[in-house]
Amino acid sequence: MRAFVTGYLILLLMTASAQLSQPIRWEQELKYTEDAYSIVNLRQQGLALIRDLEDYQNGKANWEVTLLDTLFQKTWTTTLLAESEYVFLGYEYTLNTLNLMFRKSQIENLDVQIFDIDLVNKTIHEAKTDLKLQVRLSHYTVANGNCVFGGYVGLDPVLIIFEPATNRNLIVPGFFLAQSELLDVRPNSNGTFNILMGQRNQGKEKLIFRTFDKRGTILVEDVIPIDDDKTILKGACSTLQHDEVLIGGTFTLKNGRQASGLFSSLVDPFSEQPVNFTEFSQLQHFLDYLPDRKARKIREKSATRTTYGKEAGFRTNVGVHRIEEFKGGFALFGESYLESTSTSNSFAQTPYAGSASRPYSTSSNPYGYNPYGGRYTSQNRDLITSFDLRMNQGFVVAFDYKGNRLWDYSVPMSELKAYTHDQISDFAIAEDVPNFLYKNESNLMFSNHSTDTLQVSQAKEIQIKLNSEWEEAKPADNDDGLVRHWFNQNFYVWGVSNIKDKRPGSANRRVFYINKIQLD
Repeated sequence: MRAFVTGYLILLLMTASAQLSQPIRWEQELKYTEDAYSIVNLRQQGLALIRDLEDYQNGKANWEVTLLDTLFQKTWTTTLLAESEYVFLGYEYTLNTLNLMFRKSQIENLDVQIFDIDLVNKTIHEAKTDLKLQVRLSHYTVANGNCVFGGYVGLDPVLIIFEPATNRNLIVPGFFLAQSELLDVRPNSNGTFNILMGQRNQGKEKLIFRTFDKRGTILVEDVIPIDDDKTILKGACSTLQHDEVLIGGTFTLKNGRQASGLFSSLVDPFSEQPVNFTEFSQLQHFLDYLPDRKARKIREKSATRTTYGKEAGFRTNVGVHRIEEFKGGFALFGESYLESTSTSNSFAQTPYAGSASRPYSTSSNPYGYNPYGGRYTSQNRDLITSFDLRMNQGFVVAFDYKGNRLWDYSVPMSELKAYTHDQISDFAIAEDVPNFLYKNESNLMFSNHSTDTLQVSQAKEIQIKLNSEWEEAKPADNDDGLVRHWFNQNFYVWGVSNIKDKRPGSANRRVFYINKIQLD
């Protein structure tokens, strides 16, 4: 009995060990006609805030760029002169350099304006390109100073590299493949970048992974065949931090429109690696957002169908946001949701996705489909925007360095509605398990996991901290702020709030805010 009590107390302490604090808040008062900021994550170098000043100089638009350090001290503010018809559509951060991409139109020629900002010397290099090729962009990143554009010309994928130093455009060979889809473009820390494509030819499907140098020379290629009865829907690849790269995402059976489960495989161009397929009902926590009775029925039905060699039968909509390394292996992060407007994500059904879901947004984080690389728009593979989404959950599935599944955790988010397929939640791994965070109006929802894999998540509600106990906040009508992982065990949350100060003589105000959040 004593051993049981001791074990229970240890488990209780492990479960309650992680806490959140909000040590710093940054505010900028906004007029009701002023836009909010877009935020670029500079990790240990802080944050970059970008907004359209709605002001013009010599026929060009003034865009303000403000740099904050990790203590939210303003270190520099400057303005960029962008062409008046251009909008801010992409960004990339590499050590000491911030790259901002503006484009004239999503459906015309690749007419872009690039600003490279040296974060140390505070200098700006501007470049422009106008490629006479109509490209629907789906991905954007930077490799060793060169801009990498991924997208579609007509129905076929294309990869274009722009060299600002020489003002040259390079169309990378090996694309323009029929019945193909560009699933991911991801930069590596050594100046190279990875791409992941799916292709279906004469009923046979395969994944194509490639690593390129900054000029589009193939350094690594791995072609991975997929089972005939399976179709890849969405995919991502990890970045090359050590010796292994994991690719993963969602699959469906035959021509299904919704995901049946997750696939994963290690990249190895010298030998054939197995592709692991895991149906959602086989994951320990994927169904935690459902009532216990319904989840149990799904598992029982799936087990029975599997016994007779059939698919489990449970399908849902899933967005895959990123795969990142942690000290124990790889973590695949995604979210599932319900939608009233059906979209097809399968390149077997619609092999020509790539139109942006929010091509001209001016929201606080419009174009980062993940906070680390390849920022253009959120997953970019949805042909249309669904305006009535109900979030189910965020989830993380971990794999070791041999590609074996370690664990999975999730955080239910069924009270949230969304209007695009943007990433809603985020996570950080501490003690080899994830801690989830998301924003619900004026509150943070925090889900702290322990090493007890049987634990079912219950999110804790924490109020977003204000500057004074005399203040109360209500989200502004256009508040579309979110939470993002920043660096190490730090997050940040932002939004637009109407602040009411209850002290006599104090005026109400509308503010753009950012709170630093620490996982202690």
